[in-house]
Amino acid sequence: MKKIISLVVVSVFMSAMLWGQDSSDEKVVTLSDVSSFLEVYQDDANYNFIGDSIFYKKIDNEKYDNIFEESAIIYATVLQVNGTIDDINEGLIPLKSEFAVRSIGFAVKDLPGMEDRIAELTDEIENLNPRNDFRGRQVGKVPTATQGIDISRRQLQKSAGILPDLLQSLEEIAEDVLD
Repeated sequence: MKKIISLVVVSVFMSAMLWGQDSSDEKVVTLSDVSSFLEVYQDDANYNFIGDSIFYKKIDNEKYDNIFEESAIIYATVLQVNGTIDDINEGLIPLKSEFAVRSIGFAVKDLPGMEDRIAELTDEIENLNPRNDFRGRQVGKVPTATQGIDISRRQLQKSAGILPDLLQSLEEIAEDVLD
């Protein structure tokens, strides 16, 4: 009898965990998400420094999904621009190439306000409370939301750590690329 009760409890718990969950709760950031100007380089490993390595959780809740997606795109943008600048400095990407101009051009517009946006998103993440926000049939979203929060927090922390030096490098290289 105890075995049957245990199986029922586990079954109910697992069902609750899965309610409202979609099997496609993970989305990958693409180069076109970083910038539409870079979409043509999506499949070129020489220019795509993010590949398919950056992802975020999607739980079909606008507030959570927007934070998760934007945090991942910020992180991808920082890594993409950092890789571009490194390869320009190493001579692997010519200064006046179309790719360099497109990359540095969008970075000059997007990166300067990013420190403030990282701080705002970090504050927004601290105010998320999946256990209170998802109840009843949506209780199954709690684990994925919690994972999404952890992933976004790490992505924003890494971005914030890279960004100051990246902005300095961007300022130095932008003069040579965009003159």
